[in-house]
Parts: sequence; structure tokens; C-alpha cells
Amino acid sequence: MKLLYFLLITLYAFPAFSQDDNMLPYLRLKGNIESVRIIPYNINEKEDKTIEKNISDGLLFDKNTFIKFNKAGKVIEKIDYNNKNEVSRHRKLFYDNKNRCINEKIYNEKGEMTQEISTTYDDKKKESRETDHRRTTICQLDERGNPFNCMTFTTEGELIEKCYTTYDKDNKVLDKVYRTPNNDKKYVFHNEYNTDGYHTKITKDDYVDFVDNMKVIYLYKDDKLPYQQSMSANGTLPAYSELSYQYDKKGNWIRKEVRYKDKLVFLVEAQINYFN
Repeated sequence: MKLLYFLLITLYAFPAFSQDDNMLPYLRLKGNIESVRIIPYNINEKEDKTIEKNISDGLLFDKNTFIKFNKAGKVIEKIDYNNKNEVSRHRKLFYDNKNRCINEKIYNEKGEMTQEISTTYDDKKKESRETDHRRTTICQLDERGNPFNCMTFTTEGELIEKCYTTYDKDNKVLDKVYRTPNNDKKYVFHNEYNTDGYHTKITKDDYVDFVDNMKVIYLYKDDKLPYQQSMSANGTLPAYSELSYQYDKKGNWIRKEVRYKDKLVFLVEAQINYFN
């Protein structure tokens, strides 16, 4: 039990890497979804099988969050909550007529805007330019409009970081590699998927401090969702846990239970609203 709690705590800060404006496949949700409220809980299951629920920050794709989508499935609003269910960050995203994000506003827990990111696109050059008050990121775009080669500069024009991204045939991220201006590796993220487009493996390799490494593997049977997962971080042996679900009438999961050594340790509830 202590091992799994250690891994959960280690993975809280791990950023789930994806195309953040197109979250439905990563959440393993489908259909004409207008919004979803995800509430994760740490569980203490006692000997008499009674449980104590404590709201959690969550981890990976089970963060404590509210997400609102447009009819194309793009995220237009995302509110993150802490383990007291208080707002920790609020984001609003805006799109052009090609469903490309052109503006993002980020607010803190007090509702004050702390960052505004504007993105422009040059279709002839197949390039995007993302700018806020601190930096500018210029990306080359592939034939599907995905950024695959990005350079981030300070407002004075000094190169800060490089990022290279590869995608699968369904436009989901396979690898994302961050490098220094000298081309040394900083962080390497890797995704693997099954034929249904759901994760089978997520890894992060830390080449900066070598203390923020992790691996999650999902195992499947006949169901569309994984029945087992293994988690390890920073050289620990993998901890295996069992997953079970409850579904709504549309076939989406609305409750996920995580058991470790036959004890319920983590619970996620999803409240889903659909477009009419």
C-alpha cells in the first residue's frame, strides 16, 4: 500500500502530455460531450470494508478538473481544482474557423488573469507563432496542422528550448522531446496506444535532474478500457493495481475504482453532460 501511495504522490506533478485542446481520446471518453467534471478521491478502505473518501488533486488523466468542449470536441474551458476542491487554475481557449486555437487566457485561484497566449498561423509557411508576455514559440506544422518542430525564444530573441513531436496516424502524440539550445536532451515523453486509440504505455525520462522519471503501463482484455495498470517511478519496482468501471447509458465510464492488493485505494467519478 505504501508503495502505491508513493507512486501516486510522485505522479501528481507529472504533466499528462497530449494535444491539450483535444482531450476526449486521452480521457477515454467518446460521443457528443459538452462537459465533464472529474473528481478523484484517495480511499482508505478499512478492515470492515467501510471506506473513507478524501478528495485528491488527481494524476495523469484523472485530474480534479472541469472541462468544457465545443461541438468539434475541442477544449474551450478547463478549471483545475486542488484537494480541497478549490479552484487552482482556470483556462479559456478560443478558436478560428478551422478549429485552431488562437487565444488562451489563464487565471489564478483568485480569478486574476496571469497569462494570455496568442497564436497566429501562416498557412503558406506551415508555421505557427505562439506569444505571451515572456516568450515566443515558433513551430513548423505538418500536413495535418500538428506542431512537430518548435523553438522557444525570450522576448529578446534568445533561444530557450527546442521541442520535437511525432504523431500516430490518428493525430495522437507518440513522442515529445524537449532539448536545450545546445541540443542536449531535457525531457522525453513517450506514448503507446492500442488499436482503439487508448493508451497502453506512458513514460517520462528526466535528463535534467534524473529524479522525475515514470512509467505507466495499461493492460486490456476484451473491454475497451484497461483492467490493470502498473506504475513505477525513479527506479521503483512496478506496482500493479486492478481497475473496474461503471458506465452511463452512452457507454462512457462515470466511475473508476483502483484496487491495490484487493483494497480500494483510488476512486474517480465523472459527471458528463452531452450536447442535445
